[in-house]
Amino acid sequence: MLTERFAGLDAGGIVTVALDDLRHAPQALFDSVHQVRMPRWHRGRVALIGDAAWCLTLFSGMGASSGMIGAVALGDELDRAPGSIEDALQAYDKRMRPLVRKHQGLAYVNAQLFVPSGVAVAKLRALMLRTVTRRRVHLWLGRPA
Repeated sequence: MLTERFAGLDAGGIVTVALDDLRHAPQALFDSVHQVRMPRWHRGRVALIGDAAWCLTLFSGMGASSGMIGAVALGDELDRAPGSIEDALQAYDKRMRPLVRKHQGLAYVNAQLFVPSGVAVAKLRALMLRTVTRRRVHLWLGRPA
């Protein structure tokens, strides 16, 4: 499956070597990363926070932070609406949803930097990395990019 998926992508030989190494490896782990996208994070008196609610994935870089932000938001909203847990949970959802949606989208974009979804994206990524690296080296050397 990997050979088919990465057909035509050589990256200076590294992809070919990696695929060959995998063919001869005694064991291999093949994993995937998925995002949870739920229409609501509460039902009745039960609320989900952090990865249980929105699982931004490792590509967002916001897993622990969003969990802590969500915990504070939930506590704040429960404090603001002591007479109605349902109102507090709806306010919590409304407060957190923009942050979570933003980072869910960014996680997809960031994933393309680590695991390009195709040959065209891989080439674009390589071009971008060469450009950024070249500019950084020129700045470090004190030369105009």
